[in-house]
Amino acid sequence: MTETKTCNKCGETKATSDGLVARGADMHARIVDGRTVLHLAADRDNGVKVIKLLLRQGVELNARDDEELTPLFYAPRVRS
Repeated sequence: MTETKTCNKCGETKATSDGLVARGADMHARIVDGRTVLHLAADRDNGVKVIKLLLRQGVELNARDDEELTPLFYAPRVRS
């Protein structure tokens, strides 16, 4: 699975994320603009369960994308 597919699929739901983790998907993958799985999960407002799963997998909470934005930047946009 490519980095883009891993990031996009993992950000969808907790069940999808669990399945990808079980199959050894790279939770540290980045897509073209530098966003990580955590950036996408925060942007999609998938709830605390997906984000907790990703943090347990050791993803970097303060990872910066190509615009120097962290996943925390994306979270409030969804909830506004």
